[in-house]
Amino acid sequence: MPFLNRPFLNIFILIILLNFGLFCLTDVYVEKHAFLSINKFSAFAVILSFFSIVFLLISLLNLVSKKLFKFIIYFLFVTNIIIFLIGFFLALSLGMIYSPNIIDAVVHTDIGESREFIESFAIIQIVILAFFTIFIFLFMRLNLHISNRIFFALFTICFALTAVNIIYPSKIKKINKIRIASVLEINKIPFVHYLITTNVYFSNDAFKSSHEIAKIYDEIYLRHSKDKFSSSNVSNIVFIIGESLQKNYMSLYGFKYQTTPYMEALQSSHNLVKFSDVVSPDTATNESLIRVLNFSNYENDTNATGWFKFLNIVDLAKLGGYSTHWLSNQEKYGEYASATSASSMRADSLIFINELALYNYIKEYDGALLPYIKEQYNSNQNKDFYIIHLNGSHPKFQYRYPPKFAKFSSDIAPQELTTEKQRNWYSTYLNSIYYNDHIINEIYNIFKDSDTLIIYLSDHGQSIYEYQGKSWHGFICRWTVEIPLIFIATDKFKFAHSEIWNSIINASNLPFMSDDIIHTIADILGMQNLSEFDENRSLLSPNFDANRTRKIAGEVDYETIRNQVAYE
Repeated sequence: MPFLNRPFLNIFILIILLNFGLFCLTDVYVEKHAFLSINKFSAFAVILSFFSIVFLLISLLNLVSKKLFKFIIYFLFVTNIIIFLIGFFLALSLGMIYSPNIIDAVVHTDIGESREFIESFAIIQIVILAFFTIFIFLFMRLNLHISNRIFFALFTICFALTAVNIIYPSKIKKINKIRIASVLEINKIPFVHYLITTNVYFSNDAFKSSHEIAKIYDEIYLRHSKDKFSSSNVSNIVFIIGESLQKNYMSLYGFKYQTTPYMEALQSSHNLVKFSDVVSPDTATNESLIRVLNFSNYENDTNATGWFKFLNIVDLAKLGGYSTHWLSNQEKYGEYASATSASSMRADSLIFINELALYNYIKEYDGALLPYIKEQYNSNQNKDFYIIHLNGSHPKFQYRYPPKFAKFSSDIAPQELTTEKQRNWYSTYLNSIYYNDHIINEIYNIFKDSDTLIIYLSDHGQSIYEYQGKSWHGFICRWTVEIPLIFIATDKFKFAHSEIWNSIINASNLPFMSDDIIHTIADILGMQNLSEFDENRSLLSPNFDANRTRKIAGEVDYETIRNQVAYE
C-alpha cells in the first residue's frame, strides 16, 4: 500500500491522532466526561477504521495518477489540521462544540470583532499551539514504516470493535439499532462531524435569511416599544408546542385506549379545559408555525411569504413586560425550522438540546427538557413567558419514548392495518402519545404551586393510514389537521384570574384554527390595544367570530373534509 511508507504513513497516523485528540478535548472540556472512559476507546476504533477505509480507497488513485493521489492526501492532511485548530480553540477558549451557531457567528462577525476574539486567547493556548506546530514538523521527519500484515491486523481489530459497538449499542435498544448506532459512531469522527455541520449550514436558505428576518423583527419591535400596554399580572404563561399529535388518538378526546391518563386526571380536578373543534392552519411544522408564532394568517399573507413582517409571539410577550424563555427539543436550523429559528432568537434565554447536525432521527427524549425547565423556573423573574417546543409524536414514533413507556403492542391495531409494519406504526404512535401525556404532566408539576397558565397545542396532526393508506403528514385530510388545544391552570391561577378561566371554559366548543392563538394570548396578556390584535379572533372575546372559514394552507375549507371516513 503506497500510504504505508513515509511521508504518507506519517500523514495517516497524524490524521488519526488529530481526530482522536480533538474528540478527547471536546469530550472532556465540553461534554465534561471523564478523561478515561470506554467512549474514548470506541472513538479511537471508529476513527482508525474510517480513515483506513478512506486511505485504502485513495490508494486506488495511485494507479491512475500519482499527482492526484498526493494532492488528495495532502489536502486531507491540511483540512484535518485546520479542523483540529478550530476545535482546539472552541473547546479550550469557549467550551463549545462546532455547530451551525458557530458558523453563523463567524459569517456575521466583522474584522474588529475577529481581532478582539484572537486577542482574548490566553498565553498558555498560544504556547500549546507552538508546541503543536513543532510536533507536526518533527513527526513528519520520522522515517516510519509498517507492514501490510500489521496494518490489516490493526484495521481488522478496530473495525471489529466498531462493528460490535454498532450492533450492540449500550444506550439505544430495540429501535433500529444498527442505523442509529452507525450514525452516532460516525459522528464521533471530528472530520465527519465538521463536514456535515458545515454542509447543513450552507445548504439551507434559513441561515442566509435569518439575519434579514431579525432586522425586520427589530423594526417591528422598536415601533411597538413606544406604545403603552395595560399589563397582565399572570405570573407564568407556558406555551407548549406539540408535534404531529392527532386529537382522535387521545383518550382525553374519547379514544378507546387510555393514552392520556394524566390529562384526564387534570380534567377531573377541573384544572384542564380541552377545546373540541380545533384545526391547524397547515399540515407540516414550518408551514403551520409561521402562522401560529406570528400575527400572520391566510387573509393578511395570502402566499405565506411575508409571515416575518408581522409581530411575533416572543416580542409580543416582551412588550407585555415578560421575561421570555425558549426551550426546544427540535432542530434550531434547517429547511423545516425557519419559523421557530426566527422567533426563538428573540427570546431572553434560549435552550436547544439538539444542536447536532445529524438530527433527522437522533434526538433526546422530551424528558431531557425537564431539568432545563426547572432551572429556568427556579431562577425566574416576576413575570415569565415560556415557549416549550416538544418532539412529541414526530415520525418515527419509536424514537420518541423510553422503552418503559411502550404500553401498547401491535395486536391492538385495527383490522384494516394488515401488515406488521402498519400495526407496529400504530402501536408506537400510541406509545408516543402516552409518553407525551407524561411530559405535559411533569411540566404541570413544575409550575403547579405557582400562578401559571399552560397552553398546549400540536403543530399539526398525523394520518395513521386513515387516508388513502398514507401514514405521514404534509398532505391535507382531516387527520393531518385535527389537533388538540388544551388549557391547564394551576389552582392559584384559577383563584387569581377566574374571569379569564371562565372565558376559556365558555369558549371550549367554539370552532377554531390555531393560527389565531396569538390573538388569544395577546388577550390574556392584557394587550387589547395592540394594533395587530383582533378581538374577533380571540377565544376570550365575546365578539369572537365563530363563522370564520378555516382554510387549510389557505386553500381547503375544513368543512369540506371534516366528515371523511377512515380507511375508505
